[in-house]
Amino acid sequence: VLNIDMARTSDRGHYECQVNTDPKIVLEFRLNVFIAAAVIHGKSSLFVKPGSTISLTCSIQSFSSPPTSIQWFRDTGALNLYSARGGISLENEKTQQGTQSTLIVTKATGDDTGNYTCSPSSGHAASVMVHVVDGEIQGASLSTSGCFNEQKIPNILLLCLWLFTFWSY
Repeated sequence: VLNIDMARTSDRGHYECQVNTDPKIVLEFRLNVFIAAAVIHGKSSLFVKPGSTISLTCSIQSFSSPPTSIQWFRDTGALNLYSARGGISLENEKTQQGTQSTLIVTKATGDDTGNYTCSPSSGHAASVMVHVVDGEIQGASLSTSGCFNEQKIPNILLLCLWLFTFWSY
């Protein structure tokens, strides 16, 4: 029996088990090592209004054993669930498919703006940029192509319909 504790990507490769008999018995196999990676659901940037609730969900697919812990950071500092600010909570759930961690920040203020990172004890971290802004931000409503403001598309369609009607007379 071959047992590799704490497998790393450098353990990938072809392995062979031999039994010295006549004829020799050989069993060959290839070992792949997958590194767990965190994924934060949603877009890479999130815009919220002051006073609203920030909810970030991070999933880590489990290939073998789940991470022993998940740490959340804002910018470079670890989030303190027990800070004087209050209103910060964390819910972790471990299932057969993996681990899910949800960070909830209530009554958001400008001080909550920053780069939020979900960092599992084993595997790669994931980040999302959160902006707490008062009023409408033009860039916040851009489509993924960045060409049109999604809130103004109905106005563009209405203009096109008006122009079509005008030119047809």
